[in-house]
Amino acid sequence: MIAAEMKTQLDKMRKQVEGIEQEEASRSVLSWGRYYLPHFYYRETQSDLHYHLNYHLTNLEPTTAVGPREWSKSTLSTISAPLFHALENPDKVRSILICSSDPTLSAGFVRQIREEIEVNQAIKDKYGNQVGWPWRERHIRTAGGVNIRAGRTCRPVRGIMDKGERPDMVILDDAEIERDVRTHNARKNVNTWYKASVLPSIAKNAPIFHVGTLLHWQSLIGQKIKSGEGKIFRALEDGKSTWPEHRTTEELLRQLASMGELFFNQEMMGVPSEGGILADFLSNLAVSKFSTTELRKFPEKWVGVDLAKSLTDQADYTAFSKLGFIKGPKGEEVHVIDLHMERIEIPRQVEALIDWIGEDIHLIDGIVVEDIGYQEAFAYALEEELDKRRLTKVEVCRYTPLRSKLSRLYGLLKRAGGGGLHIGNIPLRTTCIRQLINIEDDAENDDLVDAIDIIVAYQAATHLRMRLTK
Repeated sequence: MIAAEMKTQLDKMRKQVEGIEQEEASRSVLSWGRYYLPHFYYRETQSDLHYHLNYHLTNLEPTTAVGPREWSKSTLSTISAPLFHALENPDKVRSILICSSDPTLSAGFVRQIREEIEVNQAIKDKYGNQVGWPWRERHIRTAGGVNIRAGRTCRPVRGIMDKGERPDMVILDDAEIERDVRTHNARKNVNTWYKASVLPSIAKNAPIFHVGTLLHWQSLIGQKIKSGEGKIFRALEDGKSTWPEHRTTEELLRQLASMGELFFNQEMMGVPSEGGILADFLSNLAVSKFSTTELRKFPEKWVGVDLAKSLTDQADYTAFSKLGFIKGPKGEEVHVIDLHMERIEIPRQVEALIDWIGEDIHLIDGIVVEDIGYQEAFAYALEEELDKRRLTKVEVCRYTPLRSKLSRLYGLLKRAGGGGLHIGNIPLRTTCIRQLINIEDDAENDDLVDAIDIIVAYQAATHLRMRLTK
C-alpha cells in the first residue's frame, strides 16, 4: 500500500475512535494513543485496566497492574506511554527504561516505538522528524533528546546514564516469566536485582510502572500487589467479561474449558498456581496396565516423533513414542506404551523410525511430526518411504506445539482428559518421568516429553474423539 493510501486508511480509523481531535489527544496517554495509533486502538471501548493505567501513566504516578494475557496492557503502558512522554513531555521525561525477562520482548517494544517515530505520518506531521542518534535495536534517542532503552531482568542496570541523566521513567513489562518464579532462589534473584540494581540506578522519585501476569505471590509483582502498590484486573467478574468488545463471556468460557481452570486462573484471573500445575500433573500420573505388545487394544493408536540433527554429546536426542487412547473410569486416558531415544544420523532417521514401530505400523492411526524446518523435510521423506513400502494407510500428520514447555505440560494434562497420563513399565519410564518433573523453559533434555506432547496436542487441536476438559 502506498503512503497516501495508508494515510487515508489511518485517517478513517482515527475518525472512528470516539471523535478525538488532535487538540484533545495530548490530554492523556490513552487519548493520544487512540488518535496517533489507531491501528492499535481500533476498539471503541476499553477496560477498567486501561483506565487505571491511563491515569497513572499520564500523571507519572507509579503503579502495578496484573491483567489478563492478550489484554493490550503492553500497547498502553510500554508502547503508547513512552511515545506520549517522549514527544509531548520531553522536558519532564528524559530517559525511559523498559525491562522484560525475555530480552527479545523489551527490544521488540523499543523497535515498535522506533518504527512509529520513523513511519507514522500523523506523528511526523505533529512533531516533525524525531529520529535521533543513537538509533539502535535496544537504544534510541529522539531528536528531542529523550533516551529509550531496553533492559533485561537480572541484568545490570548501572552504567546507563546519559550525560548524567538517570532513567526517570521505568516500565517493567513481564519482568518475570515461569523460570523466574519456580524456585525460592529464582524469586530471590529477581527481588535482589530490583532492590540492588534497579532502584539505586534510576532517578530519585522516578515512577515505576509494573505490568504483567501474577505467577507466584512471592514474586516481585506479587509482593507489590500484597503491599497495596497496585491492583489485579480479571477477565471475568461475576461471570461476565470485563472487556466484552475484546472477548465475549462466551469466548472466555470456551477458553476456560480449553485451558483448564488452574491455568486459566493464572493467565486470565490473577490467581497464581504456585506450583499447582506440576502438583496437579503428578497427581494424575499413573502406571499403565498395558504392555508394549497390547497396542491393538486401544481405539486410537499414534506415534510421535521429536527429531535432532546433531550427533554431538551436547545435542538433543531423537525420540519416538507410541501412545494409546482409551476411555477409563475417570475419563479419557493417555497411555504411553513404548518410548525410544537415541542419537541417529539424519540419513537413517526415517528407516530407524519405521523399524522401531515394527509390526505396529499396521495398527497405528498416524505419525505426528513437528511442522517446522528440518522436521517438515523429514515428514515428506517419511511419506515417500511409506509409499514405497505400500503402507499408504498410515497418515503422516504435521503439528506445531505452542506456548512455553511448562504451559504445554499443563496443557498435556488437561488434553489428556480426566483419566490422566499412564506410563507403562518400559525401560525409559524413569527417564521420562524425570523429564516431566524437571521440565522448564531452559531444560537441557525433554525429548521424550516432546515426543509425547506432540501427539496429545495434535489430538486436541484436531478434535479426534478427545475432550479438551472433563
